[in-house]
Amino acid sequence: MTNKLFFGFLFFVNMAMFAQVVYNKLDDKGNKNGPWKGFYFDTKNPKYEGAFEHGKEIGIFTFYDNTKSKRVVATREFNSKDNSAYTIFYDQLKNKVSEGKVVNKLYEGQWKYYHKASKAIMTTENYSKGKLEGLRSVFYSNGKIAEEML
Repeated sequence: MTNKLFFGFLFFVNMAMFAQVVYNKLDDKGNKNGPWKGFYFDTKNPKYEGAFEHGKEIGIFTFYDNTKSKRVVATREFNSKDNSAYTIFYDQLKNKVSEGKVVNKLYEGQWKYYHKASKAIMTTENYSKGKLEGLRSVFYSNGKIAEEML
């Protein structure tokens, strides 16, 4: 009995060691499906990783700079209900640079831009189908309004 348990345990440990996630697969229609990794052509450094469901991005995609340090420069969280992606851009020190929603690769709704190396909002802008629309507000680093434009 002990031998059976021991060999059963070894079998499962061995399977777990060799089990690997399979990346960059296509479905039967040639669409990206499952976990996916992209690489920079010239350096082969990781460019992004995320997942597709029959050609459509799902969940969170993480984008990296073209260095071996693999610094995150952006994230996109895809929403299948409205075909949008909430996007956040980061500087080299992991501070937010800007954030907002993208629909069909066009800015949509309010976008926030941050003061350098700060959580304080520097500018808010509103977009409709990629075009600047409505109120644009600029703030001092203390949060007080510096300028507003329509």
